[in-house]
Amino acid sequence: MSSRGQQRIRFCIISVCVWVTAFLLFSFLRHAGLDEFDSVELVRESNEMERVLIYGGVGFFLGLLYAFTDFLFEKRFFARQSYGRLLLIKIVFYFLMMKVLFMGIVIYLKWSHWDWNMIMGVIRSTNYWVGLSYALIVGSILTFVRQMSQKFGPGVLWNLVRGKYRTPREEERIFMFLDLQSSTTIADQLGHVRFSQLIQDCFIDMTDALRRNGAEVYQYVGDEVVVSWPKKKGLRDGVAVRCFFDIQDYLKSRAEYYETNYGVQPVFKAGMHVGWVTVAEVGVLKREISYHGDTLNTTARIEGCCNQFKREILASAALVEAMGPPSAYQFEELSEELLRGKKEPVKIFGVGPN
Repeated sequence: MSSRGQQRIRFCIISVCVWVTAFLLFSFLRHAGLDEFDSVELVRESNEMERVLIYGGVGFFLGLLYAFTDFLFEKRFFARQSYGRLLLIKIVFYFLMMKVLFMGIVIYLKWSHWDWNMIMGVIRSTNYWVGLSYALIVGSILTFVRQMSQKFGPGVLWNLVRGKYRTPREEERIFMFLDLQSSTTIADQLGHVRFSQLIQDCFIDMTDALRRNGAEVYQYVGDEVVVSWPKKKGLRDGVAVRCFFDIQDYLKSRAEYYETNYGVQPVFKAGMHVGWVTVAEVGVLKREISYHGDTLNTTARIEGCCNQFKREILASAALVEAMGPPSAYQFEELSEELLRGKKEPVKIFGVGPN
C-alpha cells in the first residue's frame, strides 16, 4: 500500500475515534447526574447500553463521512483557496452533511411509528439543534486542527504539541533538494508576479506525488523545495527516488497547461543524500522544527552539480549504498567531487529508471 493510502487509513481511524469519543462524551454529559432535570439528548432511550450504541454509531458514521469528505478537499481547486475561505467552506459543507445525517437518523429511529408531523417536530426541537450544534463545534475544531496540521506539514503539529524536539535529538534521514531549472531565465521572461504564479502551480502539482510517497516538506525557499524522509521509510520500495520521477511525470502530463499559461515547461533538478542530522524545535515568535548538520549542506551542493553533469537528479554514494540491490533505478557513477565546505571528496551518481 502506498504512503498516501496509509495516511488516509490513519486519518479515517483518527476521525472515527474522535467522533465516537465526542458523542459518547456528549451522551455522558447530558445524562450523568441530571436525573432531577430534563436532559437534552438526540434520542430518548431509557436503556443505557442502547443509548451508548446509538451515540457511538452516530459518531462512527460522522467520523467516516468527515474523513471521506475531507479527501474531496484535496482537489487542486481547494489548494488555491485561502485558509480562512477554505475553513469556512469546510464548516458550511460539514454543517449541511451533519444536518442530512441527523435527519436520516431521526427518520430511521422513528420509522416504526412514522408520522411526518412528528418527524418535523423532532427536527425543529431544541434537542435536535443542541445535538447538531455540538456536532458542528466538534467538526469546526477538528477542521481547524486539520488545517493547521496541513500548514505545518504531516506530523509536525503533533510533534510541536508534544514537544518531541524541544530537546535536540539526532535522526538519520534522506533529503532531496528540488530546484527549478533555468529559473533566472524564466523569471526574466515572465516577470516576478507571473513567475511566482508559476512556482505556486508547480508546488501545487507536486503535492500528490509528495503525499503518495510519504515525503515531508521541510521548507520552501524561493523556487526550491526541500523534502525529507526518515531513512527506513524513504528506502522502502525506493519511494524517495520514485518521488522525484513521479513529480517530473506529472509536470510533463500538464505540459499543455504550462505552455498555454506561461509559455514554458517547468523541469526540476534534484540532489539527494542520506545522513545524520540534529532535529530541534526553534523559535519563540514563530516555532518550527529545524534540521541542522552537514547532511543538508552536502545535499544542497550535490543539487548544485546537476547543471555541471547535465542531469536532472544526482545522488550521493551514501544513498546509493543504502538503497542496495536490487533497485528499480540505475545509478551511474559520474565523478568524485570535492564539494564546497567538504574536506573529503564525495562520489556523485546519476540516477535514472531501469
